[in-house]
Amino acid sequence: MGLESIFRAYDVRGEVPGEIDAGVMERIGKAFGTVLRDNGEEEAVIGRDVRDSSPELMEALIRGLVTTGVEVEKVGLVPYGALLSHSRKEEKASAYVTASHLSPGNNGVKFAHPDGTGYKEEENARVEEVFREGEFLEGDGGEVETDILEDYRQNLLGYIDIGALDVILDPGNGAASVAAPDIFWGAEVTLEVMNGDPDGSFPNRLSDVTEESLNELREEMSEGEHDVGFAYDGDADRFAVIDDEGRLLSAEETAYIALEQLLDEEEGPVVANVECSRLIEDIADEHGRDVIRTRVGHSYVFSEVIERGAVLGVETSRHMCIAPMNPVDDGIAASVYLASAISQMEDSLSEKVDRIPGYTRDRTSFQVEEESKFDVVDRLQEELSEQYEDTNTKDGIRVELEKGWVLIRASNTSPLVRLTVEAETEEGFEDLKEEFSSEIRDRIDQISD
Repeated sequence: MGLESIFRAYDVRGEVPGEIDAGVMERIGKAFGTVLRDNGEEEAVIGRDVRDSSPELMEALIRGLVTTGVEVEKVGLVPYGALLSHSRKEEKASAYVTASHLSPGNNGVKFAHPDGTGYKEEENARVEEVFREGEFLEGDGGEVETDILEDYRQNLLGYIDIGALDVILDPGNGAASVAAPDIFWGAEVTLEVMNGDPDGSFPNRLSDVTEESLNELREEMSEGEHDVGFAYDGDADRFAVIDDEGRLLSAEETAYIALEQLLDEEEGPVVANVECSRLIEDIADEHGRDVIRTRVGHSYVFSEVIERGAVLGVETSRHMCIAPMNPVDDGIAASVYLASAISQMEDSLSEKVDRIPGYTRDRTSFQVEEESKFDVVDRLQEELSEQYEDTNTKDGIRVELEKGWVLIRASNTSPLVRLTVEAETEEGFEDLKEEFSSEIRDRIDQISD
């Protein structure tokens, strides 16, 4: 694999040192600084996660930035949401050295605007273009160092009031370790912390938040002695909720519980990507609120949150923001809000989850030639838009049906067309899956002939 593989749709990622080393990261800093100055921006906040390679790579990124004339504010090891919150407050662009939920041997960087929204695909492509061309601006920038964690802690605690609650936190030895326990202790909950020491080798579990990686937390919660468990990925932009029976909640179930309280307190619509469950409409409709559907990708979701004045934004991949509290991609802030909401419930979390409407949902992938996958989806967009009245074509095509919906979209990173189906019953799910799988196979065969 070469340098062509490290620039992704929403960030930069690669193996260390095979694909990314200090030299590559310094060049990325020069490219990012050039783009900033081309945009009329002169300042940037820079932070990092816990990975063993992150300190060196952060310093290399800063070296590149200051040679372009950018003034750098270094905040060091912090959760991603803390960096975004600070950069938004200071109205500065930001970059964060991380590979998020990937394995310890990977690293990279995320770029964000002064409003805290991440760079979108075309904006990351611009950084890549400058990186490859090598025509960097020159200047004499500087560097200062700032401690932001206490302000972040006080800001989150100032928004909520957590009642009696028994919590287990699993920071996964990631960036959440340096902030989340202190915040929950500050809220005076009964707290147990597992995997709470920062360690860039992630010795106790995978950095991701999945059923498998959270086995230890789910087993502990299944004993019924705690009210709720929260877990975070490597940079704490994603978070997971475990109920008092040891069940991992989906992102949409988590949003449903947050919105029951949030929509009583705050005005504004809800934002969800096209892949999210109809649960979001269920709870929004109860409160007379609109749901705005966006493309898949947290940059698109959270940009829309700010633009539309929404109360909450959510992605199926467990990215969430509670906008009145912190309108950025912040798993710790979202978990703190959930803790407050759960502490005010009359019922247990598991009893609340049992009453959430149930749907059957799954995703199927279809192999297709890389150069053909978008043609397949374009044809289906055209045909299904004519056949069905209620469709959304912001990202592939989502078809709304009486008792369910389907989404057909091309993978951004693999030679695949993906079909997501959700229905009220298993029988309805199987019917929709069979019908639309046939449509996809037919279009693949037509384009291949």
